[in-house]
Amino acid sequence: MYAKQGVVSAQSCIDGAGLGGVCVLPAGYSEALTSSLTIRQTGQTLKCQPGATLTKSSNIDLITVTSSGATIMGCELSDEHATYDGSIISAQAAKNLTVTNNTIVGAKLFGIYLRNVIHANIANNKLQGCENDSIYGDSNSSDIQVSSNTIDASSITIWHHAIGFHSHDASKKVSQIHIDGNHITNGYDYCVEVGAFGGSHPTDIEIINNVCTQKSIPGKPGGYSLDSVDEATLQGNSYINDNNGAPLLGIELVSGSHAKAIQNTLVGAGITINKQSFTIVDHNSIMIHSSADTQTAAIYSGSSRTVGNNHN
Repeated sequence: MYAKQGVVSAQSCIDGAGLGGVCVLPAGYSEALTSSLTIRQTGQTLKCQPGATLTKSSNIDLITVTSSGATIMGCELSDEHATYDGSIISAQAAKNLTVTNNTIVGAKLFGIYLRNVIHANIANNKLQGCENDSIYGDSNSSDIQVSSNTIDASSITIWHHAIGFHSHDASKKVSQIHIDGNHITNGYDYCVEVGAFGGSHPTDIEIINNVCTQKSIPGKPGGYSLDSVDEATLQGNSYINDNNGAPLLGIELVSGSHAKAIQNTLVGAGITINKQSFTIVDHNSIMIHSSADTQTAAIYSGSSRTVGNNHN
């Protein structure tokens, strides 16, 4: 089914497409939404042709997903100046979600928010100007692939991450999170952060082949932070901080177990291991600027046991 400017709205289009149906927003279609576009029937696809745009004009989540098997692809989604409360895409208690090849500009909350989502593929999207995390998941979200996205999280106006996954709630746990091949411009906080933060230890976390460049230093940001995470792999990532001062936290491993940090490249940043157990730090390349604090360590390990620190 096709939306039609001023005749068939995006919500009418997606509802009319039915179970397993496809709603197409034609090239050049635009609509300012005062209520959230809701995908509520199983297996539905929202497909945008070039230039099709949905924007916020009230305090809403721009798109809400409550069904299984939803796909959102090729759309321009925005609250350009982060004027209105809410996220751009919010999926809760959904399964088998695909969000691909979209452009997301501005969000007062999150660009893409996943809560209790099982199996999602978040790939090849462009995100910028999100005041909180560009991509964020929590509670019992699991089997999530976040890959090949381009994220500008360079704002210094609020503490935020480019990609964040927190268990967050008591007895809840994010797990099987695979963050791969994303290109990030970083601002106020970590490029990627995964942690318990009130919930159970996240498990089976892979952060692989991501590239993050630090744009500014307003506080104490850094690269890749894992807090209370078990069974984590950080491999082949890079973090570039060209600000010529004391190094930041390129990789932080805190209060977790069975982690591997291998073959990562850090410029102007170090590795901190604190209260970890059964951790391997191997074949990493670390460069600290010559003007840095002379008390700084490239690799620091404190209150940890069974740490293998080799070939760096």
